[in-house]
Amino acid sequence: MSNTDDVIAKLERLQGLRDSGVLTQAELESQKAALLAGASTCAECGAQLQVNANGACIWCGTPAPRGAPAAVVSEDALADSIVAAHPDNLISAIKELRQQTGLGLKEAKERIEAAQCRAAGMGR
Repeated sequence: MSNTDDVIAKLERLQGLRDSGVLTQAELESQKAALLAGASTCAECGAQLQVNANGACIWCGTPAPRGAPAAVVSEDALADSIVAAHPDNLISAIKELRQQTGLGLKEAKERIEAAQCRAAGMGR
């Protein structure tokens, strides 16, 4: 596969993530810009490589290769992206945050609730 074909395939995977609701339109545009600028991308989903505390892609959960340059995402930023993907399902959002970070139930619930407040513009 040529480099151009690889970029096209990654762009298509990103659009699939947008279509399934994992990425917002703004996140899709940001990911596309990073991909076209040559930033490191996840081999599985094609998104700009951002990893959680467990060293996995925040978008698809695939473990990042060792030594791959990636932005580490804070648990609060991760909670914000999970709430955006699961706006009306507190339990699913808490489960996903716990899976990606290893947080306990109480801590994950607090972070998701705070993210919901930020998303609603109420602050917490």
